Amino acid sequence: MKTILIYLTLIVVGSILGYYYEVGLRKILGKQSEVRLRGPYHPIYGIGIALSFLICSLIKTPWVAFVSVAVAINAAEYFGGLVCNKYLDLNLWDYSKYPFNLHGQICLTHSIGWVGAAALFAFLLFPVFQRVLIPVVCLVLLSISIVSIFSYFASEYFLAQKKRT
Repeated sequence: MKTILIYLTLIVVGSILGYYYEVGLRKILGKQSEVRLRGPYHPIYGIGIALSFLICSLIKTPWVAFVSVAVAINAAEYFGGLVCNKYLDLNLWDYSKYPFNLHGQICLTHSIGWVGAAALFAFLLFPVFQRVLIPVVCLVLLSISIVSIFSYFASEYFLAQKKRT
């Protein structure tokens, strides 16, 4: 039960942090937000963090874990993009205009960013997560995450109601 709770927490918290990362990055770069999912979450980030945690849990050598995490995260983005963008026609991201892209699902620029994230996770975050993620903390983080999601939808509802009147 503890393991399931840890991975669920990583997926939920990572998805929410990924959303705010993208929104913040777009603001800094002065680009218009292209949020295509309703709600403050981007599941690919949560899946990436959960995969990273799993790999670092299984592989004890930091450099091997780093390379494995970098490959896994890029593979998750590629295959996630194929499923979501090509087969489900969701068009969540498109890197076809970037140089050195693979079917528009991954590109060199973003892959380098994922490699940096993998290094950060394998060498810095994982050791902290390993010590901090206990059931009580997981429950608190999961509760905060769920409240954040429901708060977002409630605010959307009330804003829509306010616009009608």
